[in-house]
Amino acid sequence: MISVISKGYGGRTSDKAILVQSKLLEKCIPNEDALMVDKGFQIEAECAQHKIGLIRPPFLKKKAQLSHLEAVETASIAAARVHIERSIQRIKLFKVFKGPIGQNLLPYVDDMMVIVAAVVNLTNPILHEDKFIHSC
Repeated sequence: MISVISKGYGGRTSDKAILVQSKLLEKCIPNEDALMVDKGFQIEAECAQHKIGLIRPPFLKKKAQLSHLEAVETASIAAARVHIERSIQRIKLFKVFKGPIGQNLLPYVDDMMVIVAAVVNLTNPILHEDKFIHSC
């Protein structure tokens, strides 16, 4: 389910800048909420400052392979990540978001995104609950 949508930003705005400017971390519950990010999204300091967890798939660095625990963690994260990617895919199915957005629509793009996200949320579930790997 899509639960947070930031306002629109220009194409050259970094993910980190959007995170900070949107004040998303201030809306999270300290010591309870967490953000799932890719390895290139460097926001450790910001999350630590707000006591927000950070979920990122482990990566090899200089190791030959992941430990058993890291492999299980990676599988769990990947199972949830599929849900995120499919939600993004459903948003992109709307013709208005398939290419550049015309200047005449720019004043409405934030409202359009809210409407499209709501429609995506109303569609059938992308994955059934039994498809998720639970760590508990």
